[in-house]
Order: sequence, then structure tokens, then C-alpha cells
Amino acid sequence: NSVNNSEYGIIAGGNNNTVNGSHSIISDGSGNTVNGSFSSIVTGFNNIIDNENSFIGSGALNTISNSSGYSIVGSGAVNSINSSSGYSVINGGFANSIKNTSSYSFIGAGDNNDINESSNSVIVGGDNNTINSSSKCFIGSGTESNINNSEFSFIGSGFTNSIGGVSYNSFIGSGRANNINNLSPFSVISGGFANSIISSSTYSIITVSYTHLTLPTNRE
Repeated sequence: NSVNNSEYGIIAGGNNNTVNGSHSIISDGSGNTVNGSFSSIVTGFNNIIDNENSFIGSGALNTISNSSGYSIVGSGAVNSINSSSGYSVINGGFANSIKNTSSYSFIGAGDNNDINESSNSVIVGGDNNTINSSSKCFIGSGTESNINNSEFSFIGSGFTNSIGGVSYNSFIGSGRANNINNLSPFSVISGGFANSIISSSTYSIITVSYTHLTLPTNRE
């Protein structure tokens, strides 16, 4: 273990741990590194903090880096918060990421979920869900659902559901392969299978159904 140029730096146990930041601590584990001040790693192995005022609880190969201070990774493996995404939290899971100016965002659990360029956004769980280039959006759970270039939009759960560009304030409750396409703000798909609200269909609604299509200017 090694404490380098670190005023009040502490390593309480474990092996091959390194503290390079003042007022920082590693409690246990192996191969963990803290390079920022006022940060801590409790245990686990090969976890890295490169920012100030950040915390990793346990797990393996988790990272908080690149101007993403005041962030937390609770547990899990290969989770990362980086690239100016401060004040964010990954509670656990595997290979989840919050990156590229996604400050104040949260991932609860699951695997391979990604919040990219999307501040104040949330993915609670599931796998392979993404929120991209958005703000204040929410995915509850499910698989391979996507919110892209939107704001104040919501996907509850399901499989391969998507809300497209500039379809802000839109909602998909659940189901599979449901889509709210570009330029369709204030639209709703409650559930079902393969329902679509086509581009430029503002204020449209599809209740639970299967293979339903809403064209532009329709109101349902």
C-alpha cells in the first residue's frame, strides 16, 4: 500500500492500494486508487477515483474520473462516471455508464445501461437502455429502450421502446417495439406491441393495442 504526497491520507487495510489525494481514504481491498482529495473507497479491487469528494463502496473495476466530482458508485463491476458528469450516482450493476456532461444523473442497477450527454436523467434498472443527448428523462426498466434528443420524457419498462428526437414531454408506459418518432412532443403510448406515432404528430395518444399507427395531424 502507498500514500503519496497526501495530507491526512489513510489506507486502513488491503494490499496494493494507493492514495494520492489529501484527506482521502481506502479502507480495504486490493489495487484500489484514489487520486482526488476528500474521496474514499471502502473495499473491492481495481476501483479508481480521479476526482474530489467522490465515493466507491465496493465492487471491481469501477471508475469515477475526468471532472466528475461529487459522485458515487455504490457497488457492482465496470461501472463508470466520467467526462464532466459530476453529482451523479450509479448504485450498482455491471458495465453501466454516466458520461459526457451528464451531471446530476442516476442509474440504479442492471447492466450495460448508458446515460450520455443527458443531465438530470434516470435509468432505474434493466439492460442495454440508453438516454442520449437529452435532459430530465426517465427509463424505469426493461431492455434496449432508448430516449434520444428529448426532454421530460418517460419510458416505464418493456423491450425496444423508443422516443425520438425533439419528442419532448412524451410517454411510453410499457410493451414492446413501441415508437414515438421525431418531432412528436406531448405524445403517449400506454403499452402494447409495435405501436408507432409517426413524425410531427403532436399531442397524439395510443392506448394499449398491437401494431397501431398514428399518422401526422391525427388525434386519438
